[in-house]
Amino acid sequence: MLKEHCIHYPEIHANIITQCKQCPQKTFACKKCHDEKQDHPLDKSQPLQNMQCTFCDHIGPVGFSCAQCKQKVCVYFCTLCHLISDNEQCFHCDPCGICWNGKTMPQHRHCETCDICVFSEHHQCQVQNTNGNCCVCHESWKHDFGNSIVHGGVCGHFMHNQCFYKSILPNPFRPDQQNYFEKCPCCHKSMRLYDHEKINEHLNEMVAHLVSKELLTWNELKNIQVNIECNDCEKKSENVPYRLFYHGCEHCHSCNTSILKYHGDISEDLLQLSSLAFSKS
Repeated sequence: MLKEHCIHYPEIHANIITQCKQCPQKTFACKKCHDEKQDHPLDKSQPLQNMQCTFCDHIGPVGFSCAQCKQKVCVYFCTLCHLISDNEQCFHCDPCGICWNGKTMPQHRHCETCDICVFSEHHQCQVQNTNGNCCVCHESWKHDFGNSIVHGGVCGHFMHNQCFYKSILPNPFRPDQQNYFEKCPCCHKSMRLYDHEKINEHLNEMVAHLVSKELLTWNELKNIQVNIECNDCEKKSENVPYRLFYHGCEHCHSCNTSILKYHGDISEDLLQLSSLAFSKS
């Protein structure tokens, strides 16, 4: 009998016994193990019925505990997806036809237009979502239980969690920290709805702090203005007072903006820093 421990769900203590017509009664640690070792995907036409306990090797009905030794073998199982999991925060969505690796939240719902579960009350439908593919890697998310989905609260794009976080640039002033804004790697819009009034106040305080530490002077900044373009509302603002980073849009007040042009005398150090971090590519 199979004694391998599942590499996909390392804390489970049971192996599924498939009802697959092409390999009946064969034992695998999980659905992914089956698909990796066989030359065909697991046949889901038959429900998951039996499992093999890795504590006592007993073969019995699938469940949270072994029918013989009573040891707890998993925290979640789904007979529809042939899935035994060590994640207690997963759930099955009937319209999606899969289990999701994450807990449901009050704003969770299944969007019939995008045909995907959404976890934001500010969901925006996008045509790109209807094909069921990640907007970054373009691979389907509907068969990747272990890689959760990130949803753009402003733009509506969907992408794998891992694809999204690989795309986030570090903070140009604190490389060890995450950037101020989580931007969609597809359209550069904000991934969340921010309180831009508070963010603008905070950024102005940061500039004042740099001046107080004599890292900048007001004379370096006061004669400089910039033309910017907002990534969120896509409108342009001209002659905006320069503050080194994240200039506020005059239309929607978003700080998710890109510098298009500088006006006035700007030092090479400031120009190089701003061009490197924030200029429109």
